[in-house]
Amino acid sequence: MGTSSGLLRVGVYNEEKGLSLNSSLVVTYDAEGQERSMMEVKSQCIDLAACGGVVAATKPTKKKIHHLQMFPQHRFGISGLVPFHHQGQTFFTCGEFFNEGVFQNVAAVAYALSQINSNTVGVGLGAILFDYCDRIERARERFFSFFSGEALESDESIVLTPNRIVASISFADKAAEAVSNILSSNYIPHFSSPVAGQKLGDRDDLTILTSVPSRTAELRTILSIIKSFNWMFVSVIYDNDSDGKFLMETFRSFALKDDICIGDSLGVPKRVSEEYAQEIVETLAVSWKPKVIVLLMDAADNIKTILKVAEKLGEGERFAFLAGSAWGNKPGITKDLDRISAGALTFTMETYDLPDFRVFVANLSLENHDPFPDVWFEEYFQNKYECRLSSSDKVQRQYVKECLGTEKTHPDDIVQDPYVFHTILSINAVAHGLDSYITKQCLTAETIDECHIVQAELLLEILQQSELTLNNTEDPNSFDQEGAYGYHIWNYRKIGKEYGYVNVGKWENSKLRLDKKSVEFKIGTFPPDSFCDEGVCLEVCSSQSAIYAAKSLPKPLPIEHNFNTVYGIVTSSLSLLGIIIILVTMVYFMMSFPTAAGTSVLGYMILIGCLMLYATNFAFIFQPTVGTCAVRRFLMGVAYAIIFAAMLVKVIHTWRVINYTSTRDEPDNLAKPGGLLLLASSLVLVQVVLGAAWLILYPPGIDLESDMWRCTPTEHFEAELVISLVYVMVLIAATILFCFETWHADENSRETRWILLASLFTTITWVIWTVVATKATRHFRDPAIVIGNLVSATVVMLFLYARKMYLYSQLSRDVKDLEMRSHYTAATSLYNASLSAHTQKLAEGLPRAGTIDLTAGMPNRQFVVVGNTVRLQHHNGPIVGRVLGPPHPLIPMKGRGHMIPIGDQEVSFRTVTLPPETPQSRRSSRRSTTPSRHSLRLSLSDELPEDLTFDVFESSEEEFPVDAHNLSDNDDLEGAAGGSIEGNRSIGSERRLPSIRRVGSRQMLVFLTDGNTIGDVSRI
Repeated sequence: MGTSSGLLRVGVYNEEKGLSLNSSLVVTYDAEGQERSMMEVKSQCIDLAACGGVVAATKPTKKKIHHLQMFPQHRFGISGLVPFHHQGQTFFTCGEFFNEGVFQNVAAVAYALSQINSNTVGVGLGAILFDYCDRIERARERFFSFFSGEALESDESIVLTPNRIVASISFADKAAEAVSNILSSNYIPHFSSPVAGQKLGDRDDLTILTSVPSRTAELRTILSIIKSFNWMFVSVIYDNDSDGKFLMETFRSFALKDDICIGDSLGVPKRVSEEYAQEIVETLAVSWKPKVIVLLMDAADNIKTILKVAEKLGEGERFAFLAGSAWGNKPGITKDLDRISAGALTFTMETYDLPDFRVFVANLSLENHDPFPDVWFEEYFQNKYECRLSSSDKVQRQYVKECLGTEKTHPDDIVQDPYVFHTILSINAVAHGLDSYITKQCLTAETIDECHIVQAELLLEILQQSELTLNNTEDPNSFDQEGAYGYHIWNYRKIGKEYGYVNVGKWENSKLRLDKKSVEFKIGTFPPDSFCDEGVCLEVCSSQSAIYAAKSLPKPLPIEHNFNTVYGIVTSSLSLLGIIIILVTMVYFMMSFPTAAGTSVLGYMILIGCLMLYATNFAFIFQPTVGTCAVRRFLMGVAYAIIFAAMLVKVIHTWRVINYTSTRDEPDNLAKPGGLLLLASSLVLVQVVLGAAWLILYPPGIDLESDMWRCTPTEHFEAELVISLVYVMVLIAATILFCFETWHADENSRETRWILLASLFTTITWVIWTVVATKATRHFRDPAIVIGNLVSATVVMLFLYARKMYLYSQLSRDVKDLEMRSHYTAATSLYNASLSAHTQKLAEGLPRAGTIDLTAGMPNRQFVVVGNTVRLQHHNGPIVGRVLGPPHPLIPMKGRGHMIPIGDQEVSFRTVTLPPETPQSRRSSRRSTTPSRHSLRLSLSDELPEDLTFDVFESSEEEFPVDAHNLSDNDDLEGAAGGSIEGNRSIGSERRLPSIRRVGSRQMLVFLTDGNTIGDVSRI
């Protein structure tokens, strides 16, 4: 027929899952040979007699059990989620038995309930636990079905109904969070004892109560231990899965906050071979790498493999290990590895051994294992003793040996799971809360059924009692889900002749209590050093912390580094020389002119500014620090402001003297030294405020630019420094402007012209150093500023004070000359020359009407004006007055003569009398009957005689013939008059006529005759 026949696979069968058949592939053939589907074939016995009268009965299929109930007959119960099995191969199936830890915690619930229900006082408590096969979706489905009532309709075996549930417990944090909203909607308190899985991060659902810390608490414990020994450089080995990576990154973030550098972070697979472990150890054994190794590993076997390889490679003395619960206090990890394990610090979750519980578990057997369902206990039994029960509904065929059924474990040989204590603690917390509520609310009820339970009120009571029960501190108000119970700290060390674990501390409530005296490392009680200060490690750590980044930067040069260079030696020497010269100059002027008058106070102010400018250079010569940067930013501007504020006030004062006319009787306060100082200080205060604001708003600091430390902001410091001097530039510009306005002033030997020169040279210097400091390479910027300051201060000293010292030295030589030729000298205080110019200017503007020309009249009498002091000589006696301004009425003097109020200080002179025969050619060229700009007209009363004359002595050296034989003071003038004058005239005819000599433009007025000084020697 051209067709072929053969075998085709249509399905599989196994004892666990039964038959799995693809019926669409199964075919058969009818009598005609036509292909028929097997689903169409029916096979049944029609003739019962032919079949023996018996119909074969099929074996009923056992329904899988997904829950267990404990003491369901009691009024109240606890619901729970337990991953008794792993996930199956498909989404809808369950896998193998989870582990003994889960079984022990289910047994802990049964043990706690049996203890509670054995009490004659109180209410009974039951439980119903659902197996969700470690799948969150199934956990939600189990609870939703139960609390909605659907489970009761489909499963008649459920006795404990939802309305009797007063609390719930979950054995994994993820499952607890998945059903939290279902329980909250029913006002059911929720507990978690995460034996099947702790939450990696911090718990954010505060409705879940637990006494077990999260995994991040383990990381905080490790960091607390690291910080307690001042370890700042560690390496980490972690599991290279999703959980391990999360823990590694979390640990890294915690470490960075505490400036702990992680040298190496090495991930390992689920199973570590010795070859892989060798690579890890060799990587960690490099000399510059840290000695402290943190093990974030959950597999104890992997930890032991790494220890074994490190011991084999001879690194037993190098490393100090720090591990968590995976190592804990397990003796199997350190067996035969004492040398490499010595000094290790580990920790285990805080828990306590319960001997009665271990007895309870040891008494469970195949015959008596209530409340566990048979299939659950049999599955545990086979995995516990690694044998198979052929009669079980779920045979563990991976084991070859047949179970005898009599296998038992002694209580002392049972290793209690650490979560058992916390599970029992949670059940007891529920019992305490329920009992407290019933005691308060159901006093009148005869039976528990008559007590009306308000679930919301019960929730609050259980929560309150739970905080008291789960709290492990003496303070009932300090409950913290993350730290109520913490970790025990263990140190593996030598105990006598053997090695073992010693409890050396505890971490709880986020605090570490460590007995360091009990901790021993490989070298006694001395912890190994583990830090990074220099070398290659800084390249690794600099990207993790600003502290290490700073350490990796080039170290700042010593602050005095520049003093070892030619630049530093030369500039510092010149600056120091400038300071010394200024101090000497100040002392010189103070000794020479003990009384400061006029603008002298401004001169001292300029000297102080120059001294500060020289001193500022040292802040630029020293290496940048916070202090030197602050001085650079503040003191330089203030120094320049002091110099040019004083200069500006000087030239403004001169401008006012030559231009200002006052009609007031009182003196001008701004022209006094105090007024001038106040005005200059006010100008300086502006720069002080600007500099202080810069320091406060932008505090000084240093930062690295390339390989050079500089003041911040590193890229724009010099530009901002120039901007901070804009106000000083305004002062310089104003000074130059007023200098041009007073160019023709003769005050102080034309001092304004020299101020102008100093300002112009300073301006040129500023242009040069600002351009270099802002545009040149950074190595030339500080020298440019220093040299600019040196030149500016030196220019001021040369143009102002060197010139003054030269003039005074000339004066001193003349005075000494005169003293050597004189019989006597008399010095009196005069006014500044600027005041003399003031009086002359004022005289030009005086009105002619109503005045008397003092130049007319007696040719043998002279009116002498020196500075602003006027001296009238009459035959009745001398008249001394002071030039003040416009004409004033005369104020009569007591006795004879008159006082003309012309100034604010009276200066006395001896009498000067010119003989009538003195030739006019020998007198001042200024003397003329025609009034000039130097002539002085005063408004006098009629009481003054009309035969008075006057003259003004202006030239630097002018001689005027005088009669020096009848000079007398006011008090003896009458005695000197009369015959003595005539006698002296005859004598004078035989001698050379005496003369009045004015030395310098303002400094000296002397009266000379035949080499003898007669009269006054006066200094202004």
